[in-house]
Amino acid sequence: MAAGIKSAIADVVEQLVAADISADVDPAGVNLPGVLVKLGTIRPEFLDGSGSVEVVLYLTASNIEPLDAIDDLDGLLAQVVDVVDPDGDLVPVSVAFDNGSSLPAIQLTTIRNYSKD
Repeated sequence: MAAGIKSAIADVVEQLVAADISADVDPAGVNLPGVLVKLGTIRPEFLDGSGSVEVVLYLTASNIEPLDAIDDLDGLLAQVVDVVDPDGDLVPVSVAFDNGSSLPAIQLTTIRNYSKD
């Protein structure tokens, strides 16, 4: 169990990076194809302040060409599911970047438990 919500997110990033997958909470830190990691729904479940948090992973392609993007995402998905257990459906999305570009992605959610800091 991670010590706090920040640690729960950081643990997922560290596990992905340890598996040689480019991952970060900052889009600028992700080498594509790679995984952008974001905070999802927080569920405080216990009187001691602990609970669970959805960690949302955006598996992002390096190319907008449909077949190339599918190839990127297929390979990345195979790597990621060896590291994290998806909780729910995998959803095709687009990830927008600060420079105005948008790339194909798969949204994957995993649940992590956290304790109160």
